[in-house]
Amino acid sequence: MLRNCVLGVLVLGFSLQVYGQETAAALRAHVEYLASDALEGRGPGTDGKDLATVYIEQQFAQAGLQPFFNDSLVVPFVYGSAMARAKGYNVVGVLEGTDASLRHEYVVLGAHYDHLGYRMVDGEKVIYNGADDNASGTATLIKLAQHYAKPGNRPARSLIFAAFDAEELGLHGSKDFVKRLSEEQKLQIGKMFSFDMVGMLTANDGLSLKGIASLRDGESTAKKIAARSGVNLQNMSKNIEQRTDTAPFGAVGIPAAHFFTGTKSPYHKPEDTAEKLDYAGMERVFDYSTALISELANADVLRRTARMQRLAEGKLVDRWTLGLVANVGSSHHRYPDRFYHAKPAYSYGAGLRTNLKLTKHLALNVEALYHSDASRSEEGTYRRQSITVPASIEIGLNNQAEINLFLGVGAYYRFVQSGSDGDRDLDFDAYDNINDAGLQITLGWEVNRMRFGFESRYGLQSIYTNDVRVRSNEALFTIGYRFF
Repeated sequence: MLRNCVLGVLVLGFSLQVYGQETAAALRAHVEYLASDALEGRGPGTDGKDLATVYIEQQFAQAGLQPFFNDSLVVPFVYGSAMARAKGYNVVGVLEGTDASLRHEYVVLGAHYDHLGYRMVDGEKVIYNGADDNASGTATLIKLAQHYAKPGNRPARSLIFAAFDAEELGLHGSKDFVKRLSEEQKLQIGKMFSFDMVGMLTANDGLSLKGIASLRDGESTAKKIAARSGVNLQNMSKNIEQRTDTAPFGAVGIPAAHFFTGTKSPYHKPEDTAEKLDYAGMERVFDYSTALISELANADVLRRTARMQRLAEGKLVDRWTLGLVANVGSSHHRYPDRFYHAKPAYSYGAGLRTNLKLTKHLALNVEALYHSDASRSEEGTYRRQSITVPASIEIGLNNQAEINLFLGVGAYYRFVQSGSDGDRDLDFDAYDNINDAGLQITLGWEVNRMRFGFESRYGLQSIYTNDVRVRSNEALFTIGYRFF
């Protein structure tokens, strides 16, 4: 308690000086404080990050924001694994809307305020100040709170202002925010905006608004306002950015957009300092954002896209997907009757894959591959070219929006087309059954449209049916891309 009081006194004088300055000057003053050496890069566990928490809390309080969760603007949470737990602090406040029927709906404005902290090099403290990432977004968030606190600027819907902690370590602050929402509150939030790296407008030649089209009419509204303000908009897709605080909101069906001016600053380097930012550009981003936010927060209705609506209702989305897949690894043949394994040789394949969601956590995955497997012995290399069809049931291992882990268990069948045995082409007449089948186990993960995994195939059917059994084994690394 005493430590928090001391921090509050240290910050209060500076924050009072900033309040009420003109936009560009105020934005610069916020950034210069948040990205100063005194705040030690706002890393987890540092006094500097605690100073940032107190500073944002005081700015929100001065603007008249009221607590949204419980009775405090500062919302503590715990994150990490069972072996290493850490404490973070979101700062969350709300301004009530002016319309009696719409004030129970919300627009969330967010920015993460943590950064990478510092490291010691030859006894010297090297600070990662994080001016663009993300003192720029935090400064914009504070200025937005001050702007909308003025009676004439307050919109019909209520506005929630959220400064997120622990974004750099895995979006923990925004995940905790979403976790605290009731099912009713999730449906009451019509749109979320994340201001993450907005300090390089001129260098980027425009403003990215990825995810704006997750709201119906969101893209057309953004373009209409951009035409009036002269801001060049980029990347207005419906795909919600997974690498910033929009991801947890999108995962539960809340339309979310990322205000972003690119990684033109020295991204994640000590050189990301306050003097490098484009404050005139930040003012243009601020002016544009107030026009867009006011338009949406005063609209008669905010409608999700069909996909976001299904997510909000807890229904399955993207039930059927199609994509490409390729794999490479090693294979060998086992001779169980002779207790002998042939030496491994390289194995590879490529083809199409389709995935059908059965439930929230179960999916059927089927592939059709042109595949080549082989093994080596004293007589040479035995290789087959085949059409291989694996099919497996995949079990989702977690619910993280940005990385989906899965375990697949199934079977495969291999239709051999051609091959060679040493220097000779395969003589199909010499085999009673050259095709084979077996089990397949996959452990993998998906990130956006990409898919990675490790597969093991274990042959159960012998490629011979006469006097000796020969079964195939494979270990493969797979990579895939889905079209939709």
